[in-house]
Amino acid sequence: TITGYFGSDTGSVITGVPTYSGTATSGTVVGSYTITSGVGGMSAANYTFASASGNLTITKAVLVATPDAKTKVYNSAIYSGGYSTTYTGFFGSDTTSVISGTITYTGAAMAATNVGSHTITTVIGNLTASNYTFQAADNTLSITKATITVTAVAKSKTYDSLIYSGGYT
Repeated sequence: TITGYFGSDTGSVITGVPTYSGTATSGTVVGSYTITSGVGGMSAANYTFASASGNLTITKAVLVATPDAKTKVYNSAIYSGGYSTTYTGFFGSDTTSVISGTITYTGAAMAATNVGSHTITTVIGNLTASNYTFQAADNTLSITKATITVTAVAKSKTYDSLIYSGGYT
């Protein structure tokens, strides 16, 4: 931003363009960086130029932690297959290797035993990453119906040209 004009003067009275240097020109991770303006190539008939530094602040991006959906067949027991999480929102070559800490889970799924959809909720807990904050999301444990097999008991009779009347079980 160029300030300090008088009267009706605007940027049109200036020739040349500012240059920029400082730590901001190479900063890529969370932090505060200096932007230094250079005015060496600029000129104006009625003005001299002074350089003032600015600041670039890079803040943390958000990683969304979503529990993976799980499915099990009803067996009257709590799901014991283990829970896992998928993280979305990484930048560059970042992967889960930049995350420290442990995620836990809560929600109706933790005690569910009956058929239906049950919520799995991530608990961020002590997760940390230098360039990210975390947002918890929910997913579902689906308990499906178990199959019960109904088998007719085999019967036999001696031929008598009549329909079997002994009953079926």
